[in-house]
Amino acid sequence: MNGNLLLVVCLSTLRKLVADIGTPCTVTSDCNTTTVAGTVCDTIMSPPVCKLGSAANCTNNQDDCASNSSCIANACRCTVFTHTEETSTKLCKKDIGQTCAGLTDCVISQAVCDATEAVPVCKLAADQSCVIEADCAANSECRNSTCSCRTGYMKQADKSCLPGLGTACSSTLACDRTANTGVVCDNTNVCKLPLGATCIASTDCVSGASCSTICSCSKGYIADVPYVLCLEEPIACAASTENGIVWPEALDGHISRNRSCPEGYQGDIYRRCENGIYLNPVNNCTRRAIQDLHAQVFNGSLNSTEALSKLKQATNTWTAANENLPTTGDLQTLNQILDKVIDDIELNSTTVENVADSVFEVANNLLDESSTSSWKSLVNDKGVGADSVITTIDRFISKVVNSSATVLNMTFDMPNLFAEIGQVDSCEHIMFPSTTIKAEKANKSKQVFSGGLFKNMSGMLPSTSNDIDSLDSSINGPVLSFSFHRQAIRTVDVRITFHIFDRKLTDPSCLYWETNQSRKGRWSTDGCILEQFDREKGTVTCHCNHLTNFAVLMSPTSITETNTVHQRRLRVLSIVGCSISIIGLVLTITTIVFFWKALRSRRSILLLNLCSVLLLAYVIFLAGVDKTSQHAVCTSIAVLLHYIFLTAFFLMLSEGCIIAQVVLRPFDKRNYLPALLGISYGMPLVVVSISAAASKLNGYGNDKFCWLSIDSGLFWAFAGPALTVIFVNTIISVAVIKTMFGTSAISKRTDADKIKTGIRSVCVLLPVFGITWLFGVFAVNRETSVFQYLFVIFNSLQGLLIFIVQCILDRKVQEAFKARLTRWFATEVSATATEMKARSSKID
Repeated sequence: MNGNLLLVVCLSTLRKLVADIGTPCTVTSDCNTTTVAGTVCDTIMSPPVCKLGSAANCTNNQDDCASNSSCIANACRCTVFTHTEETSTKLCKKDIGQTCAGLTDCVISQAVCDATEAVPVCKLAADQSCVIEADCAANSECRNSTCSCRTGYMKQADKSCLPGLGTACSSTLACDRTANTGVVCDNTNVCKLPLGATCIASTDCVSGASCSTICSCSKGYIADVPYVLCLEEPIACAASTENGIVWPEALDGHISRNRSCPEGYQGDIYRRCENGIYLNPVNNCTRRAIQDLHAQVFNGSLNSTEALSKLKQATNTWTAANENLPTTGDLQTLNQILDKVIDDIELNSTTVENVADSVFEVANNLLDESSTSSWKSLVNDKGVGADSVITTIDRFISKVVNSSATVLNMTFDMPNLFAEIGQVDSCEHIMFPSTTIKAEKANKSKQVFSGGLFKNMSGMLPSTSNDIDSLDSSINGPVLSFSFHRQAIRTVDVRITFHIFDRKLTDPSCLYWETNQSRKGRWSTDGCILEQFDREKGTVTCHCNHLTNFAVLMSPTSITETNTVHQRRLRVLSIVGCSISIIGLVLTITTIVFFWKALRSRRSILLLNLCSVLLLAYVIFLAGVDKTSQHAVCTSIAVLLHYIFLTAFFLMLSEGCIIAQVVLRPFDKRNYLPALLGISYGMPLVVVSISAAASKLNGYGNDKFCWLSIDSGLFWAFAGPALTVIFVNTIISVAVIKTMFGTSAISKRTDADKIKTGIRSVCVLLPVFGITWLFGVFAVNRETSVFQYLFVIFNSLQGLLIFIVQCILDRKVQEAFKARLTRWFATEVSATATEMKARSSKID
């Protein structure tokens, strides 16, 4: 018993001796405060050690004093730092506004080290008295002389303010940590409740979670346990079995491979998982004979001539039987071999023709219709197809031209391609394919050209394009490759006429094949425009300012019988309605001019301008809207109609402004007519000029009509300003009718009279203000045939409506007409009386 007591006492004494000045400690009680008065645990140091606190006696040894203090006159004193906590830790702490390195640098009872500043400084924590807002720490403000957390921020245990629920954050550590459930910074950089937390609304929970009584992951999301967040559940393709091949479950973007190639083949069949759906299988199995040929060519054990002969043998068997069709692997490997052979083969004037025959025969076999499905699989999987064969042929033709000094007139006419190398005196007019070819010696003064016509590439090439919907287009004609050789590169304008395969397809686009650095290409319209589309002849004429590979892409949406019937009916309605409108506008202009003395006013001047502009628009519309066979003429008509119809709308807006001035501001006598006319004719010119320049006239006219294209978005260069005018005039209409009903003359009438007045006002304002064009906005959608009919009927009869409401129903016109009738009648009566008087005189 005594032995145990002695051991405890010895251990206690040892501990006191160890925790002396400079000895590591945890709290002040660890230090020797008995023999050395004023010793404290200096927690500012890392690790904390026992030191003499402020006001403690020291022996001029600087290291004995705690952090931020010095031994002066045998006493530890705060020097650089202005504040000391004598009654608590006796450590010198940094005061408000002084720089700090961490939380322990500042007076804990009053301040925190604000690290949000460029240079961290001590600031007042929440609930501390303040003078100005700059005294308070981050995310707090000086409110009623007290530092308080800003709205959305919560006070923490250390009296700092951190973002609360629904407040922006930078990390989870930056969110409020005082809540029982905790708050995390989700992937939208907002503090939200984590999974498992009690919630009120789903918006309180982290992204991807919903709230019943607690936050839980929504469908399509899975929990990320360490951070209690919801992550999107990875998209996967379900396992399936097709044609006896088992395809396992695969994540989006991954490829599943099956190595069950038929006998005599090597490789695999693979499928790509994309957006949770397996794409069609790609048969990458390759014949062993072709793989052996590939190895022999690339290791140099087989020369180019022998390789070319074996390539012909390998590809000539494809059309013999369906079971021998080429796979995707066969096509890729054979094209690589052909590419290598063309690189290595030596050409001269005696061998060039035989080699060329073999090369074009192999290329013809690669492009045979029997290989379409395999090329299509390659296009769908990698975005590349038979364009690699076209590129190889282009390289070969260039090599033939550069290596030959005599043979420059050659043609190769095969079932799937036609190639020609020729020379002409001038590049101004070249017929390709040529009708006659003469063999003649090379002449340096002549221009050497080459052309390749690939007859049916639909499905073998990608249909991706820079400005048309690739999913809604297909190649509807041969692909043309054309080049000039042995001359400096220069800009060449070419006009190409394609004979299309399917005349039912619509919306032709002239394109050329553009290849990027990764040898992956797409169709581009840059520098190529559609000149003419003749559906009856089945031709499309394109104009391009450069030479390369060209084709025509067209929409696969065929012209159905129903669409044709609708088009015929709408055309007939347009012709009849526009003709009636022209008659109505002519009658309106004639009436105003005839009764000008009685009708002269600002409104009449605007109405004359409007009728004249609409009359011109209807005449041009009837005469040229279907002149689609001449591209330049059609484009000009579309631009002119764009300007004229916009001018009509701005004149309608001017009419609305004049009516608003008369009804809403009757005492305003200023004449705004000249300014309104200037705006009416000037603003449309600005809009059309900008639209034409920005679009480079693409979208002005197409194969159906000479108007703005809806597909290109250019239509909104008209619809946007028109809708704005309609909106403003609608507001004016409502304001005018409301004001009219508010006058004393109207208010005293019966309800029936008021209704009649309102209906008459609407009938007057609708045609003049162009509100009937609202139907045109709905008619833009091809599916809304009802609105197409309403638009054609109401808008084509606009001239007649203007004549009815502005002439027949107008009281001033009626009074002028009655006055003229009265004068006519009075003149006739006077003439009759004079005649009777003359007769009476003769009788007498």
